Amino acid sequence: MPVDLESLTSTLFSKCDEKLGDTVTITPPAAAPITTKVHAAHRDRRADFGLSAGTVQDAMLDVSKSLLPGKPGVGWTVTVPLIPGKTFEPRDVQSDDSGRRWEFGLKELKGG
Repeated sequence: MPVDLESLTSTLFSKCDEKLGDTVTITPPAAAPITTKVHAAHRDRRADFGLSAGTVQDAMLDVSKSLLPGKPGVGWTVTVPLIPGKTFEPRDVQSDDSGRRWEFGLKELKGG
C-alpha cells in the first residue's frame, strides 16, 4: 500500500520542531503566552544605514500555523531564551512554501 507523504508533512514538521527546535515564547495580544519549540535561524545580516552599513544579529523563526491563533503581527511579542533579557515583535511575516508555517524575523522592542 503506497504511503501519501503529503499527509505526513505536518507530523514530520512537528516532530522535527519537538526534537531539534529552539524554545520560544510567543504572546498574542490579550491572550495567554504560548511556549513551544520552533525552527530558529540565528544569523548575521547586513544593515544599510544610508551613508554607512554594518552587520547586525538577526533571527528568523519558522512556526507551525496550527500553534498560533492567527497571523503574528503588531502587538505580538516573542522572547527567546538564547537571547535573554530582550523582547521582540514579529516583522516581515509570511507563509512558507508549504502553506503550513509562518516565517518571520524579529524586531527588538526597546525597553522590552
